Amino acid sequence: MKNLNESSTKLSKVDKWYVPLMALLSFSGFVDATYLTISYFKGASLICNFSTGCNQVTSSAYSTVFGLPVALLGLGFYVTVLVLTVAYFDWRKDWLPKIILGISTLAFGFSLWFVWVMIFVIKAFCQYCLVSAVLSTAIFGASVIRYRLGRTES
Repeated sequence: MKNLNESSTKLSKVDKWYVPLMALLSFSGFVDATYLTISYFKGASLICNFSTGCNQVTSSAYSTVFGLPVALLGLGFYVTVLVLTVAYFDWRKDWLPKIILGISTLAFGFSLWFVWVMIFVIKAFCQYCLVSAVLSTAIFGASVIRYRLGRTES
């Protein structure tokens, strides 16, 4: 019985990289989305070092969904992933990474859409939006890998 309890409190081989990676990615996304959200509500111009279209993208008709800034929705996504990752680290409930996989699938789809809009509709790029797209894609990719490896590890 002792071995069963010990094994349930230890991180699996998959989770040794999954938990810290998800925490890092979601926290990075949180910082990025927080900057965008604060700038949106303050009406402040973004500081763009690598592109010139940040303000064009973030003030376009595509920058809000149902009256909410896309950055705020991204902020909610990253906070949710971070909270679920910490909860998984603490509780080891296998349904938590599945929820992360589900919401990251949606975020990945939205990221593809918004990148497409930047390229083909707005024809301008926001470096912060691209960072968010990369981070949400990485969260999705890590979730898929964790799901597949986690099934074979059990």
